[in-house]
Amino acid sequence: MNSHQEAIEQFSESMFNAIGYIPTNIIADGLLHKFKDERGRLNGAYGLHLDNHPAGWFQCHRQGIKEKWKLSGGYTPLSSMQLLLNQ
Repeated sequence: MNSHQEAIEQFSESMFNAIGYIPTNIIADGLLHKFKDERGRLNGAYGLHLDNHPAGWFQCHRQGIKEKWKLSGGYTPLSSMQLLLNQ
């Protein structure tokens, strides 16, 4: 079973393998988040949610890469209170 942090780590690893950089802090609230690339330009974007079926997407505008992601393996969903505390 995967935890909240393990899901974020899998998402980060997939993002890094695809586009070569990741944001310093990933927020899993299901909203659009933009972040800077290795050159300091605002070229990255992602969205991630950790409900019963953790999934998300990420992209790099400069490289023209956009990918969908979903958690592999099992997952133990967090309660609403745990999600609020982890933000």
